[in-house]
Amino acid sequence: MNNSAKEELLENVEEDLKELREEAKIIVELQKLFLQILRQLTLSHQININENLIKNLENFLKDKEEINEELFRPVFQELKKLLDDICALRDSKQKEMAIEKEFDKWRIVSSTKKLIEKFSPSYDVSIPTFFFEAIKAVHRHEIPEELREKIVKKLSLEIRSLIQEMFIKDPYMGLLKKVKDKPVKLEEKELKAINNIVRERIDSLIYSLKNVDRNWKDSILSAQFSLEAFNWGSAKTEKRFLQLFYQKAKRLVESINDETKLENKILNAETATLICELTNQLLKVPKLRMKIEEMKSKI
Repeated sequence: MNNSAKEELLENVEEDLKELREEAKIIVELQKLFLQILRQLTLSHQININENLIKNLENFLKDKEEINEELFRPVFQELKKLLDDICALRDSKQKEMAIEKEFDKWRIVSSTKKLIEKFSPSYDVSIPTFFFEAIKAVHRHEIPEELREKIVKKLSLEIRSLIQEMFIKDPYMGLLKKVKDKPVKLEEKELKAINNIVRERIDSLIYSLKNVDRNWKDSILSAQFSLEAFNWGSAKTEKRFLQLFYQKAKRLVESINDETKLENKILNAETATLICELTNQLLKVPKLRMKIEEMKSKI
C-alpha cells in the first residue's frame, strides 16, 4: 500500500471516528434527557423504584468511578443525581409509612377506606365518607396512651359498622343506589365541625374514664338525652335512612344495663352520644341533607 492510500485510509478512519463520536454525543445527550425525565417522575411520586434496582444502580456507579472519559461524565453525574433523589424519596416514604402505621395502628382507617372504595361504583358514598371523616378525626386526636386503644377502637369500629350497614342492608343500600352521583366534597368548615364534635366527645370520654366512679351516670344521662333529642330532620327527609343512626345509638344505650364494668357503660354511652351528634351535624351540611331528601323524593 503506497503512502497516498495509507493517508486516504487514515483520513477515512478519522472521519468515521469523528462521526462515531458525534453519534455518541447525541446518545449521551439523549441519556441525560431520559435521566432528567426519570428524576422528575420519581420526585413527583409517579413511579416506584424497586430496592434491588437501587442497589444495582449503586453498584454500577461504584464500578465506573475510575472512568475519566469526558464524554460520559455528564451521564454519570445525572445518574448520581438520580440515585441521590431516589434514596431521599425512599427514606421519606419509609418515614411516612412509619407515621401512617402508628396513626392507623389497628388498620381501621385503611380498611374503612377500602370498604368505601369497594362500593363506590354502585352506591353514593357521600354520607359514608362523612362518617369516615369522623373515624379519621378520632385517630388524629391526642389521647393518653393507657386509654388510646379502648377509645379509638370503640368509637371507630362502631362508626365503621354504620358505614358497612349502609352498603349491605336494606333499605339503606337501596336508598344509596337511588341517589348515586358524584361524591359530595366536604368544605373545610364542615370538616372542622366534625373534628370539633369528635374532640369534645373524646375529651368527655377521657375525663369520665379517669373519674369512673363519679362520672359514669353523667355519661349515661347525656346519651339518653341525645337519643330523646335525636334530629329527624324536616318532613322532606327520608326517616328510614336516619333510622340507621338512631337504632345504633339506641342499641348502645340499651346495652349499658348489660355491662358490668363502669368503663364499658361510659364507652357505650359516649359512643351513642357521638353518633347522635354526628347525625345532627350531617343534616346541617346542605348537600348531604339534600341527599337524604332526594332519597324520599325518589321513592
